Amino acid sequence: MATLKEVIEQDQTFQCDSCKKIFKARDVVFEDAIDNIKILTPLRPFLYLDKNNKIMGGSEQPSKEKGDKVLCCPHCKQVHLYGFDLSK
Repeated sequence: MATLKEVIEQDQTFQCDSCKKIFKARDVVFEDAIDNIKILTPLRPFLYLDKNNKIMGGSEQPSKEKGDKVLCCPHCKQVHLYGFDLSK
């Protein structure tokens, strides 16, 4: 997986699914993960930032104990466990 720095350097624009506002990767807000996230679609990989600023996903879930961070919209602060959509 890429590092946060690599994604920011790509200067891509994303859109929040909740508030529909558009923002750059450098503006994403990171909040502490919670442990034992339960969700109805367990086979869909969560995206999160590990303690080394590496973007992670797959079968591993984010963990507050490990220092992982979840991605939040900089406008509405909604957590996006599956990442953000690229804007058009």
